[in-house]
Amino acid sequence: MYNFATWLTRTYHQSIGWNEDNLYSNLTRSSSGVCDFAIPPSLILQLSKSPTPIFFTSYSLEALPQLNGSISYITSSIPLAGITPSHAATLKSMTPHFQTYPSPRRPLPPEEEYLAGDLLVPPRDYLLYSRLHLPTLHLSALASTKLSTNLQGSLAFMHSPGTLFRSDGGSSGGSGSAGSGVGSSSSSTQQQSGPTFPPSPPANLLLSLQQDHGRWATEYTYSAKDGMVGLRGLWNFGLTEEMLRPTALDDYPIVHTAGPALLSSLSPGEFEDKTDDGKRGPLVDQEDSSENGLRGRFSAGGEIYFSVKQRSLGLSTGLRFTTIPNSTANPTAPVSPPTTLTILYNPLMGFLSTSYAAQVTPRLALASRFGVNVYSYESDLSLGGEWWIGKGRGSWIGSNGKDREVVPGGAGAEPPLTVTPADQDRDGVLRAKVSGTGTISLLYESRIRHCLVSVGVISDLSSRPSTSSSPVQAMGLEVQYFADS
Repeated sequence: MYNFATWLTRTYHQSIGWNEDNLYSNLTRSSSGVCDFAIPPSLILQLSKSPTPIFFTSYSLEALPQLNGSISYITSSIPLAGITPSHAATLKSMTPHFQTYPSPRRPLPPEEEYLAGDLLVPPRDYLLYSRLHLPTLHLSALASTKLSTNLQGSLAFMHSPGTLFRSDGGSSGGSGSAGSGVGSSSSSTQQQSGPTFPPSPPANLLLSLQQDHGRWATEYTYSAKDGMVGLRGLWNFGLTEEMLRPTALDDYPIVHTAGPALLSSLSPGEFEDKTDDGKRGPLVDQEDSSENGLRGRFSAGGEIYFSVKQRSLGLSTGLRFTTIPNSTANPTAPVSPPTTLTILYNPLMGFLSTSYAAQVTPRLALASRFGVNVYSYESDLSLGGEWWIGKGRGSWIGSNGKDREVVPGGAGAEPPLTVTPADQDRDGVLRAKVSGTGTISLLYESRIRHCLVSVGVISDLSSRPSTSSSPVQAMGLEVQYFADS
C-alpha cells in the first residue's frame, strides 16, 4: 500500500496533468503491481493530517525489530482535492494494482490570464517534501516543479548528519578511561547493554529532468553518489494527432481496471470519438488491429547510463503492448480484456525478462514474469494474482476523477468523449505471489473502520521441517490513518 507521501505525489501529478505512465522507468508498471507487491517489513503505524488544502504532515512509527520513526512535512502550490480522509479514500487509489493506462496526451498548457491588457505570468506548480528519520536524524527531501508545459524537474537528496551512535551502542561523543581497567570494564558493560540503532544511509543527491510530448518522452538523471548520468526514452506507436490533443484537466483520463463483463455492458458509442463533420469514428484506427486479436498500442524505449566513479556503462531496451477499450463501432469484434505484455533486454548483462498481465474477471487479475540470463542460463519464474473481495461501493471513477453513480446508457452516463469506466471500488484485496525458488508471499489490504490496514507474510515452501530454519521468513502489519483537520 502506498504511504501518505507517495499517494500525495501521485495526486499532485494528476492535478497538474502530468502522466507518470509515459516514462520508460514505468514500462513494467502494470505487471509489477501484481508480481512485485511489498510486504510490510514490521509493525508500522502512520498518522497523517491536512491542516490546510496545501499543507500536510505525517508521522510514522516502526516498532519492530527496532524502534524507528519519522516526521514528514509536505506542501504544494495548488490545493489537492484528491487527498481525502482514510475512511473516504478509494482503496484502488491507495495501492498499486493491475491497470491499463489510457493513451498518452500532450500536457495541457496553462490558461492565459490578462490584467489591464497585460498577460500575467502563471504561477509555477511545485511540490516540496521533507522527512526527518528518527533516531538516526538523517534527512531526506524532494522538490519537484513544472518548468514548462512539457518539462518537469525534481531534486531529491539524503543527508546524514554523522554517526551519533556507534554500531555497538556506545556514544561517539563519550569519553572513557582508556588507561584504567575499571573505566574500560564500565565502558564495555555500557556498550553491551546500550541500545543499537540502524546505520544511516549514505548521503546522496539525485537530479531528474522529465520531458513529455505525448507521442514520446525522455528522462535525464544524475546521481552524485557514484557520478552516474542516465538517459531514458520512450516512443508510443499508433497515436494520431486527435488522440494527442490535450484536454482540460477535468477531462484527463483516469486509469481504470475493467473486466470483459463490464466493458460489454457499456452503452454504444462510449468508446467512440466525434470527427470534425460530426460523425462518429473509432477512437483508435481499426486498420492497425487484427479481426480476431487483441486491439492495443505498442510502446518501445531504452535507457543508457554511465558511472564516472566506477567507469561502467549500462543499457537496456524494452517493448510494451497494452490493450485499449473495445470500440462498439464493430459489434461483431471480440472484446479485448485489459492485457499488458512487456519484454526487457539488457545486452551487456545478458538478462532477458518477459511479463504478461491480464484482468481475467472484474475482480481477478493474474500476472506472470519469466527472467533468464542468456549467458549463464539462470532463470526465475514468478506468478502473481490479486483478488478484490467484499461488496462494491456502487460508484465509478469518472473522467474528472469524481465518484458518481452511473447507469450504463442512462441519464447518469458521462459524455462519450473521454469516458473511462472503472470497476467498482472494493472493501479489500488479497494478493499472492509464488517464485521459482519456492517462496510464497501473501498480502491482504483492506479498510477497517477509519483505517487502512495491510498485513502480509513471506514463507519458504522449500524449507524442510527437519531443518532449524523457520518456514516463515517475514511478516508485518501496517496501519494508516489520514485526517483532514
